[in-house]
Amino acid sequence: MLRALALLLTIAALASVATAASAPPSISVNGYTTSAGSAAYSDIASPTNVNLGANTLSGVISPSGMSAPFFGGTYNSFKIGASGYILMGSSGTAVGKQPNVTQAPGLVIAPAWVYLDPSKSLYGPTSPSLPAPGTIGWAFKSGVLEVEWKNIPTAASNNYGVRMKLTLDTASGTITFSYGKPHAGAFGATSGYADTVCIAGPTSATTQDIVDGEIPNYVKANGSITTWPTDQYVTFTPVVAPTPAMSVSDGAPVSAGQSAAGTNRDFGSLDITAGQSGALTITISNSNSAGANLDINSFSMSGNTGDFVLD
Repeated sequence: MLRALALLLTIAALASVATAASAPPSISVNGYTTSAGSAAYSDIASPTNVNLGANTLSGVISPSGMSAPFFGGTYNSFKIGASGYILMGSSGTAVGKQPNVTQAPGLVIAPAWVYLDPSKSLYGPTSPSLPAPGTIGWAFKSGVLEVEWKNIPTAASNNYGVRMKLTLDTASGTITFSYGKPHAGAFGATSGYADTVCIAGPTSATTQDIVDGEIPNYVKANGSITTWPTDQYVTFTPVVAPTPAMSVSDGAPVSAGQSAAGTNRDFGSLDITAGQSGALTITISNSNSAGANLDINSFSMSGNTGDFVLD
């Protein structure tokens, strides 16, 4: 009787990801989940202001250390549009008075794309005095980008305007639009145009991905603004596809593509001249309950495998 040599068995598993079967409670479209709520508005602390005229676009702004995921790409710069949007990346040349997310190169983040004039002062019918012009500014700190349009009037009327900011968490890719009340008795802007409040991917995609930011009672599902959403917000969260988790029954769980832990298997004392006389069953399962599929595409053995058969 001879003791069979320990078998070094390496299980190589390739995994593919399937979309989770259960839908989240909020709205999910084109790779982002949107949700809305109410919260007190706060201005950006110590922003870097940019000087823009009506219907203009800033130069390239590249904060040190910025690396932001957006619709499958990664961007370290952006441009600010005076009319309530930014363009991700350095090549954007699109300038528009009304929403037009198909303008090259797309890559739009728009809290409220309306025709604004930063050179004018915003004041309302109850304003006791003429306030100074508003400001457009940005800040980047601890991996979070903020861009703000503070008390900017529309080009059509000094009585209507915006006070808003976008926040982009570059670690998670989550984008939030927040809205405040314009000062001095002014009214918040409205817009009948679709995609006024939205994010949009590159125009090179077929078709272009557009996600409108709906806020019940304020912003419609198509992104148009019926009532200025004072102290409201809408958040765009990237949908993270669930990943499978491979588990081996007689060893510790392992990740897809890795070897099973404890790969030495003892078949006990066997007469190897008598032919096949022993078997060891190893069960592989998917321990992820989120709905991701684990596809086992191949197996392999390594080491002294002459006396072993893999079934």
